[in-house]
Amino acid sequence: MVMVRSNDSCVEAFSPSSQLRFLFSDVSFSAADICELHGYSPGAAVALARMLAGAALAGIDYAGLDETICLHAETGGPLGGVHVEMEGTGKLRGYVYNGGDPRDVSQLSGAENCDGFLWGGDGSSVRFTRLDAAGHIRAQISADISEPGPEAVLLSFYNASPAGTSPVAVALSAGLDPKMRLCFARGLAMQQASDSAKEIFSKLSGYFRSGAVRDLLVSGSTSGVFRQFFGIDDIITGPTRTLQFGCVCSRELAERSYSSRTAEELRGMLKPGLDAVFKCHLCGRHYVIPRGRIAEFASAAGAREAGA
Repeated sequence: MVMVRSNDSCVEAFSPSSQLRFLFSDVSFSAADICELHGYSPGAAVALARMLAGAALAGIDYAGLDETICLHAETGGPLGGVHVEMEGTGKLRGYVYNGGDPRDVSQLSGAENCDGFLWGGDGSSVRFTRLDAAGHIRAQISADISEPGPEAVLLSFYNASPAGTSPVAVALSAGLDPKMRLCFARGLAMQQASDSAKEIFSKLSGYFRSGAVRDLLVSGSTSGVFRQFFGIDDIITGPTRTLQFGCVCSRELAERSYSSRTAEELRGMLKPGLDAVFKCHLCGRHYVIPRGRIAEFASAAGAREAGA
C-alpha cells in the first residue's frame, strides 16, 4: 500500500436563509503526489487533479465508510481518458490514459482551453460506479456527454443520480507553479435544496458558468470568503472529512496477477530471461517480480491445468 502526506479535506455547508447547500474539496497535496509518482505532463496533471476534486465532492454524499466511488471518462482527445477513485475513508487515487506526452503549455492558460485541447470536441463516454468493501458493484451509471472536461463529467453524474432532482452548479480548478508542477486542486458545488431557492440559485449559478467561482478557488477559499463572495452571511459548515492519497496495491496483489495466468503465457514471459515488472495504474508504483517467481507460477499453472 502507498500512503503519502496529506492536508486535504472535503466539507459540506448549508445556508438556512437561501436554502442552498455547498460542497467544497481541496485535494492539492493528493493530486500533486499522484501526478509526481506517475510523471504526468502538465496538461494531464491538471485534468486528473480537477477530476480528483470532483470525486471528492461526489464522495461527500455517495462514499460510505465501506464504499469506493469511481468516476471514469473516455475521451476522443489526446488525454484518452481519466479514472479516479475515492474511498469512504478518504483515500484518493487515479490515472489518465495518456499522461506522459508533453503538450503545448500555451493550451493550459484556462480550464476551457485545457478541456477543449485535451478532452477533444467529440464528447466523452462516462461511467460512475459504487463498490462495496469487497470490490463488488453496488450501483453503476453510464452516460454519453457532449461537453468536454471534468465539470461536465461531474454534472452528468449529479443529473443521473438521486440528487439530480435538485439543480447543481459545479466549479473545479487546478493550477501549475512556475516550474509547471501541479500546485493546487479544488472544487465547489452548489445545490438547490428546496423550491424556495430557485431564484437565488439561478442568480448565483451564473458565477459558476462565467468562471468566477473557478477563479475564486485558485486562492484556496474559506467559508468566510464564500460568505462574502456569494453575499450569504449564514453559511454553516459541517464536519470535515480528511482526504489523502492512498492506493490498494501491494506486492501480494501484483504477484497474484501473474499466478492466475496460464502456463503457456507464463512460460512465454520467461523466454527473454528478464524479471517481470508490474506497474500499478492507480499510483504508478512498480513491483519487480523475479524470474524465479514467474517460473514457480508457470510450474504451478502447468500442474493445475494438467489436473483439470
